[in-house]
Amino acid sequence: MSLVCFRLTGGTTWHAAGLITQARDDLPTSKLMQYSRKLYEDLEADGQNLCMLSKAAGNESHIITPQEAKSLCPLLKVDDLEGALWIPGDGALTAPDVALTFASLAKEMGAKIFERVGVESVVAKRRVVSHVETTAGKIECEYFVNCAGMVRKCQ
Repeated sequence: MSLVCFRLTGGTTWHAAGLITQARDDLPTSKLMQYSRKLYEDLEADGQNLCMLSKAAGNESHIITPQEAKSLCPLLKVDDLEGALWIPGDGALTAPDVALTFASLAKEMGAKIFERVGVESVVAKRRVVSHVETTAGKIECEYFVNCAGMVRKCQ
């Protein structure tokens, strides 16, 4: 079950850059990005509407000339470049589309998503969350995951 204070993707998700970059400064984040890229690739292959993703070709990386960069992206200004980093497996997406796709898949598997429901308090018994008090009433829970992102009060 998911409780959404306003509308799904209506908070900070809508303006997320949506970049899938695998060159990271720590191994866990790099592995997470590789997993995400593969997941989006699989969703696209399964017919989900994620056509905005680049076709990932793996995790290879190349230093390319400005001319090669220009051939890959004709609108790119390259006269002041010495080279560019090209990672064929990187891509871009729109965060709201991805979030809505995941929500749709979750609903197909039995999840319930309630929009415009604010969490007023999280109640724990013996240091384990037992239920949440919401603007729609009390909801018992076996598991609790806080995915509030950049939190602001529901008003």
